[in-house]
Amino acid sequence: MSETAQATTSRVWAYLELARISNLPTVWSNVLVGCALGATAGAATPNGGIVPFPWRAALALAMAMSSFYIAGMVLNDVMDVAVDRLERPSRPIPSGRVSRRSATVVAVALLGAGMLIVALVNVQALPPATMLLLLILAYDAAHRRYAALVVLLGVCRMMVYQISAVAICWPLPQPLPLSNAAIPATMLIYVVILSLIARREAGNPRRIRIVLVLLAGISLLDAVFLVGLRMIVPALVAVACFALTRIGHRWIKGT
Repeated sequence: MSETAQATTSRVWAYLELARISNLPTVWSNVLVGCALGATAGAATPNGGIVPFPWRAALALAMAMSSFYIAGMVLNDVMDVAVDRLERPSRPIPSGRVSRRSATVVAVALLGAGMLIVALVNVQALPPATMLLLLILAYDAAHRRYAALVVLLGVCRMMVYQISAVAICWPLPQPLPLSNAAIPATMLIYVVILSLIARREAGNPRRIRIVLVLLAGISLLDAVFLVGLRMIVPALVAVACFALTRIGHRWIKGT
């Protein structure tokens, strides 16, 4: 392999690490749940009939939410570079493999791409998508100063459900069935617990292993939700997302 090819491969790998790309399948399973919520809500509305799972819209929304997620991860490292120089000097930005300016440009571009894709799927989903964007910015800017902001990570996952559901069915019937409304709340609690554990992961191999399993477990929890919503094929896909995340963690840590 030529030096140019090696440099390109190294740079691409650095960006994949910066994006914590191995965690992306957990976002995809979140989208599946959100779409299932929207589909079942649509079937429950007058004249709604039985709505099949909206795979095409789910694929587009997975791309949009992936853009938001990667942007959030990149901005997290941009904002935390001073701390990472001390605690995680091997991360792409403090190690010099990715410049802070380039990372910022990539993050902004991804946020814009995410908003555009959401608008193309259903413009009615733009308000919750805007809320997600603001939550990402707020968390990345202030989470080091205020530990309680880990709650925002759980809210971000809830917003993925909300955006996906609204994109599939607008307006959502109110109130939603209690079982459906409990799904976002359960994910919120799960992610907050996970985030509290992850805040002290640096330099602790055992805690890092726990965090990685819990991260992948987001997709298993989504699979349980999908079974409850009687969406068996999407549930199997969510289980596959768990497996993909665990495999991805062997190559790129998602912490």
